[in-house]
Amino acid sequence: RLSKWYPELPSADAITIEMLLHNISGYSQYTAQEDFLQQLYADPFRHWEIDEIIAIGTEGGTVYTPGNDWMFSDTNSTVLMGVLEKATGTPVSELLQTGVFDPLGMDDTTASLDADWLEPVLHGFDGERGVWEDVTHWNPSWAHFAGGVGSNQDDVHLFLDALGSGELLSDEYHEIQLAPTTVGIGTNTPEQYWAMGALMLNGWAFLNPGIPGYYGAGGTLLDERW
Repeated sequence: RLSKWYPELPSADAITIEMLLHNISGYSQYTAQEDFLQQLYADPFRHWEIDEIIAIGTEGGTVYTPGNDWMFSDTNSTVLMGVLEKATGTPVSELLQTGVFDPLGMDDTTASLDADWLEPVLHGFDGERGVWEDVTHWNPSWAHFAGGVGSNQDDVHLFLDALGSGELLSDEYHEIQLAPTTVGIGTNTPEQYWAMGALMLNGWAFLNPGIPGYYGAGGTLLDERW
């Protein structure tokens, strides 16, 4: 249960790690909170700490009884990152590097702890603050806590292949990762359901990440490497 690592969070005794993984904890989406958006737009170069993001996403408690409904929320990923760091004593950026990037040969991928992107970098532009502006060097630390990284097309391809094949996991855990556990909860159906970190859509594992100025989509047909 979440209370093992974050006993002070709302409903921590009722929320399990599995609920966070499946987006059924009831925690709200922190990027949709007006307080967060105001602070982000006021100083887009600010460095965010993980506890600041968790506080915003969990303020006011859960929006439904944990486990009884489904709602995508990056707050779940942020809390999971905090749990990983507490459980291992290692920053998640290092866990990603040694556990994912290095084994897969993702040499052009980096944790988005700041805006010091590997060059050359594709510049992003956005109008969320009411003016069209270059947002390439906005500080992305708030997105890092939701799993955000900086990468390129070739490395994303490597990651999607690994997601589909489960090459970094045992067969048992790969099956658990993509199992239809959430089917029947909220809007999840056998044809479209949220697994652990990916949307399963008619046999595809699908992702559609985005931050201001950068939006994308990627998918892999399981075991087909396509």
